[in-house]
Amino acid sequence: MGLSTERIETYGTTPMKHVTCSICKDILWKPQTCNTCKNAFCKECLDHWFKRHPKTCPMNHHYKDDRVPPLLNDMLSELRIFCHNKANGCTDVLPYDALKQHELKECNYQQVNCHGCKISMLKKDLDQHEAECDQIEIKCDLCQMKYRRKDVHEQAQCLQNAVVLHDKVMEQLQQNDLATTTAANSEPLLVSRSRAESWDQENPSYHYQNAFLDSSAVGQAFIAQNTSSWEPMSITMNNNSCIFTVESFTACTPRTSELQVKIRGWRNGEKKYKMTVTLTPYLAQIPLEMEDIHKITFDIITFSTKKCFAMSEIIVIA
Repeated sequence: MGLSTERIETYGTTPMKHVTCSICKDILWKPQTCNTCKNAFCKECLDHWFKRHPKTCPMNHHYKDDRVPPLLNDMLSELRIFCHNKANGCTDVLPYDALKQHELKECNYQQVNCHGCKISMLKKDLDQHEAECDQIEIKCDLCQMKYRRKDVHEQAQCLQNAVVLHDKVMEQLQQNDLATTTAANSEPLLVSRSRAESWDQENPSYHYQNAFLDSSAVGQAFIAQNTSSWEPMSITMNNNSCIFTVESFTACTPRTSELQVKIRGWRNGEKKYKMTVTLTPYLAQIPLEMEDIHKITFDIITFSTKKCFAMSEIIVIA
């Protein structure tokens, strides 16, 4: 179906009869042209016509599609058209070519439904409504559980869900031959899992420098920078020639302060990846996605008398 002539504010220099569909008699919308008679029709009107009269032009001859004449496109582009949502309060008048984009995506006066309660409203009111709607579904960043705003998401249940989710992820990684690896400069150690439970915030064990607890331990390593040489902590595989991909690591600072850590991925002695992250006292998983490297280094660049952070987990595809 075409555009109602009542929606046209101005035709410019275009005579209305030249931009009218020969079937619905409204303004052409998505026009198509017959090669035989050169008449133009709305695409939707023509589709309905062909259901009853296949391959037959509404002008009673064989229909063969033709390219829409550039002159017709020029005449249509001169039209200025009221938005379909004028009755809802939209005052915009659009060029023909901009009408579809405006009405489908841009107009704040189109009717939309709340993602929670499904009530219909104007698009301009949606954000404020959904910010308060108790039916909106929320996803917890920690345990990934989805719940409605009106429902209680208790901390104890959240932590329990997070542990279950962690176990499922680790089980899936093992099934796909993905390994969670931790390593030391001197004696690299491969582990399947290591989870942070607690640590001595006041007296981190510096003798754990560059070392990880084994897979049966509950805890994590304290990654302390070598204060004598200030060399960054590095991780390699048992076989130093083996390449691996680091997907992410989970870490935090053992005190209330923040630390900036410069992370580099190395391949054959050449730096391939670099990024700087800020660690906080809150345990967080940080994506790295460093592919096909021989070594990864962690360099604490924040000025501090005790350069260390707690790493609970590093996920590596060997």
